[in-house]
Amino acid sequence: MRNKCNKIELFLNVLSIIWFFISAFPHNPTYNKLFIDSGIYAYIGQQINNGKILYKEVWDYKFPGIYYIYAFLFKIFPDSRWTLYLFDIFINILLLILIFLIFKKFKIEKFFWIASLLFITTYRVYSCFSGGNLTEHFFIFFFILSFYLLIEKPTKTGDFILGNCFMWLLMLKQPYCLIVLILFLFFRNRIFKGEVRFFIGGFLFSFIFFLYIFIKGFPESKDTIIFPFYLIKGTQNKKIYDFLSLIGDINYRIRVILFTGP
Repeated sequence: MRNKCNKIELFLNVLSIIWFFISAFPHNPTYNKLFIDSGIYAYIGQQINNGKILYKEVWDYKFPGIYYIYAFLFKIFPDSRWTLYLFDIFINILLLILIFLIFKKFKIEKFFWIASLLFITTYRVYSCFSGGNLTEHFFIFFFILSFYLLIEKPTKTGDFILGNCFMWLLMLKQPYCLIVLILFLFFRNRIFKGEVRFFIGGFLFSFIFFLYIFIKGFPESKDTIIFPFYLIKGTQNKKIYDFLSLIGDINYRIRVILFTGP
């Protein structure tokens, strides 16, 4: 009976991997061009590699993490939709491995197949028309990697990577910062009882990099990232209206947290 169950589990796990490739195949550049968001990120990544200053000479309103991921990819690989597609597949595979390791840690790996089917379907449903590699996809990657490192035994290398992950999570999308805070609060005892010096060192390592980007793009970086309404509606005669608009935007951001947080 046990052998039969093992065979069924193996078949279902293989089925989930097959489903991954079935769902991934139609998203390749032969059929789908870049979605508008990933196209913007790709363009800005190219311009950064060409020496343009983010927020001053090339502009978008998100935190800098996503643009520098694209710039890094295009430094190593060709500026191509195929680069982005294959990297998206690579990230998907890494995530499936991480999920399996997390399940194994909790001794529930026999449920990996159903979790992977659910994850692949929900993770790729957005990329089926966006081309993947969006802020949401990278946030999920750094979040699950952070969770895995938090439930593992603390090591100097692991906590250094964890600190970097936390900083990159904060530098992808403004509304998601609260989710990172929640992750920190849930695991604060683990963080402070682990290799906290290396966690802080990893955090500061990436923090200094992003601080340099903010300073280089200042003051436009401040206006773009923190007060985007000033750029959109002007700075001279509409400050009260801009402030009310910014307060109104908080309502939207809270709804994003409530929908995406769980």
